[in-house]
Amino acid sequence: MLNGLSSLKRFPMLSNINTKVLGLESIKTLYAADADFKEPFSRCIDGKGWDKYYVHDGFLFRTNKICIPACSIRQVLLQEAHAGGLAGYFGVKKTLDMLSDHFFWPHMRRDVQGHVGCCIVCLKAKSRLNPHGLYTPLPIPHVPWKDISMDFVLGLPRSPRGRDSIFVVVDRFSKMAHFIHCHKSDDASHEQVNLDAMKRSDFIKRLHAETRKNIEKKSAQYAKQANKGKKKVTFQPGDLVWLHLRKDRFPQQCKSKLSPRGDGPFNVLHQINDNAYKIELPPEYSNVSTTFNVKDLLPFAGKPESRMTPSQEGEANEDIPSILSSPNETTLDIAGPITRSRAKQLEKEIHSQHGMKMDSSLWTSEPRSLWCA
Repeated sequence: MLNGLSSLKRFPMLSNINTKVLGLESIKTLYAADADFKEPFSRCIDGKGWDKYYVHDGFLFRTNKICIPACSIRQVLLQEAHAGGLAGYFGVKKTLDMLSDHFFWPHMRRDVQGHVGCCIVCLKAKSRLNPHGLYTPLPIPHVPWKDISMDFVLGLPRSPRGRDSIFVVVDRFSKMAHFIHCHKSDDASHEQVNLDAMKRSDFIKRLHAETRKNIEKKSAQYAKQANKGKKKVTFQPGDLVWLHLRKDRFPQQCKSKLSPRGDGPFNVLHQINDNAYKIELPPEYSNVSTTFNVKDLLPFAGKPESRMTPSQEGEANEDIPSILSSPNETTLDIAGPITRSRAKQLEKEIHSQHGMKMDSSLWTSEPRSLWCA
């Protein structure tokens, strides 16, 4: 009785899937030679199942899911579940859930991840910073005053001698600091270094071993905390990467919330270090530095698309037939939204050029981005 009920449920499912996926009938002949399903297909004979597999109407099922052999139908199903019909370019999880409801093949998750990861529309619209790149601390110095950091404190009130800035010099080993008052326009030739630190170096040298040990310990602790949730990703010259468009780096491209959040793929020119790379950018990004952090880069595994316009690619625009009946007629400017007033104006222009009157039912009160006759 249960087998009869399950058989009745499979008939509408098969007919529904057949209407949506053209060529699904062709997979019946592929089971016998398929590497994934030839064994269960050969064991399911005389209507008997084998290890969750059974054959119905020539199709191989695994727990009420149609088995799809390795063929082009897999790619069609991936595209339909991800971006076809009413699908809205879903992510990996939702695309996998839609496929796994009715279909089965080994390593389906891996195929879905690869398909979604190569989708150009998703890469443009869903680009984000990636957890790439590990914390890279500065090298630990061995002796004092060999490795220093320098900075300026500017914009201070002027002293009686006219000083308005402080030159800060910090020893990275001993953490000793010098604060040197100066002018904003002074350079190193106008200042004399306080040599008191050299007199106290004898005392500091006795603490070298302990200080270095403490610095190494703190650096290791900070690196462990900073690297949580991150992974090391490196690129080689010639690799293709997808670029995340930061608003501070690409203000013109990020004016609107609906603008693409990523662009690419671009070629890696040079590896500065594990966390910084030089990228080959197109001419429209000529005012942007070509050096990017690894967090802004994502490995691109898809097929690169051409960035040239059709005229640049050599397409013959003169072969496109013109809608004008004579060379003396002017081309209608339909760029921008079509409001009711613009619709009436276009109707008058078309009527004057072609001697025809457009049906008023074609014009609606809602603005349109493109008018089609």
